[in-house]
This record gives sequence, C-alpha cells and structure tokens, in this order.
Amino acid sequence: MLASLRIAPQEMSKAQQLLREWRPSLFAHLTDLRLPSYRGERGFRFDTYGYRLGDVVYANQYSDSISGVSGGGGGPEPTVAQFVLSGWIRFENPTHSFTVGPGHMCVRDTREPWRFWYGPGTVQRWIMVPRPLIISRLRAPSLLGAATVGASSSAEARTLISYLEMLKAQDQRALTPAGRRAIEECAAILLAGVVSGTPAAGRQESENATCEAARQVIDRNLTKADLSPAIIAHSMGVSVRTLHRAFTAVDDSVMGYVRRRRTQEAHGELVRAGGTAKISEIAEKWNFSDSSHFIRQFKELYGETPAAYARGIRRGSME
Repeated sequence: MLASLRIAPQEMSKAQQLLREWRPSLFAHLTDLRLPSYRGERGFRFDTYGYRLGDVVYANQYSDSISGVSGGGGGPEPTVAQFVLSGWIRFENPTHSFTVGPGHMCVRDTREPWRFWYGPGTVQRWIMVPRPLIISRLRAPSLLGAATVGASSSAEARTLISYLEMLKAQDQRALTPAGRRAIEECAAILLAGVVSGTPAAGRQESENATCEAARQVIDRNLTKADLSPAIIAHSMGVSVRTLHRAFTAVDDSVMGYVRRRRTQEAHGELVRAGGTAKISEIAEKWNFSDSSHFIRQFKELYGETPAAYARGIRRGSME
C-alpha cells in the first residue's frame, strides 16, 4: 500500500479537515484537496497500491469523488500518466479542459497547475516519472506540452502497462542499483513512446471523452425525475457550458440523449410485457411529462406509435 485514506461517516466540515491534514509525500504535487460530493452517511475511501523504483512510481488506485489542484506548486514536478479503468477524471486550466473516461489516458506535465475532479468510484492505473527523465527521451521536448490525451488501447500504451504490471511480480529488493536505474530508464523510454505515438488531435480538448462520461452519469440516473444539465454537470464536476459544448461538438444535445435513452428503456419494457403494458404508466415511469410527449419521442425513434408497436408485438406472439 503506497497511500490510503479512510474517512468514516461524519459531518462535512470534519471530513474536510481530515482531508486537509492528509499529506502523503507521494502526492506532494497535489494541493487544495476537497470532497465535492461527500455524503456523510457513506464516508470516503482512497487507496493506492503499487511500487516505487527510485524516482519512478507505478500504482493502481481507487478513489471516491475528490477534487484539487495538481502541479504548479513549486515542489516536485513529475510527469504523470493516468489510465482510467472506470469512472472519470476531469482536468481544467485557463486554456485547456478535458475529461478522461474508461479506455482513455492522459499524460500531464505538472509544472502547469491543473484543477481536477474525480468521479465517484474512479479506478485507474498511473505512472509518475521525474520530468527530466522523460524530456531527455522525447524527440522534441515540446511534444509533452501541457497534456496529451488519447486511447489507452494504443500499442505504446499497452506495452507500457504490460511492462509495469510485469515488474509487480519482481522482488525489487534483489535489484542492484544498476538494475534499478535500467528499469527506471526503460519506463521513461516507454512513456516517451506513449507521448510521441499519440496523434496530435489527442493533445486537444477531448469532447468525446466528456460526452462519454456524461452518458454514464445519465444512464445511471434515468429514473430520476429532476435529471437536468445542471445536475449532470455538477455530478461530473464541470460547468453546464462545458457540458453543452461537448454534446454540440458531436452533433447532439444533453437532453436529447436523455430522451432517447428513456425512450429506449420504455421500448424495452413494452417488449418485455408482450405489448400489454399501459402506455400512460410507462410514460410516467420514465419521466415523460405526458403520454403525448412519450408518443412523439417513441414514433421519432421507432417509426410508429407505442400503441401500434404494442399491437405488432401481440400479433407476433399469436402467430
């Protein structure tokens, strides 16, 4: 265990005080830590498992919702690569903003301060390498830039993760100083390959990743009547404007996606009921304002009204 924090259910002010007092040296580049969606009845958990080889650290991490600032504090300035397995991480600075969701990774130069937010139950793998160690291995130092965002399924990323996972099974104490240095350098070379191998477009704001994170929030909350862009954005730790801009970039809208998903769930319920469920009850369950609204959405998506669709299901079951 590299670092761990447990906060038992208690008042928000006391929980926040415990977080402020938590200062593991491993996360010296993190400041202004907060609990953005702390619920006193559930508590808070943060666990980091992994290993350290000299100045290179590799870890698997679980975290409940947390926010803070990474880098720019005048202390250690490592290069950090994060590979998200579940949940999401949002990063913002004055010129860039992006969300890293499952299957994506981000490499950041922590000389620049980044405000970050973790979604609930975020699981990730990450590697931390001293900045000089990776800069010296890039064909052009400018490649590191402010941040690199891309898919963690790339050949370079998979090779790096496989190498780091393999090292977990080794007895680090048996290594000679020369062996440790060789492993550190190899990790830095592979991380430099990840940065160099990420397309230039991956260094820009990742609107697709923002949409994917938002869709996950929406899918988990479809039955909530008050689901709105403001609630979705708050849950993600982004502004409503950022949320709308992300959906516009992929030719969609936030509430358009909500309506489609609710209509799809209502359709599934109609099919499972063999076409016998009451249209008004399904509309109410999936938070349509009235039956006529539901009928319009259903016809737009499936080409006919729910009643006509139900009749077709019943006829099919009798044939």
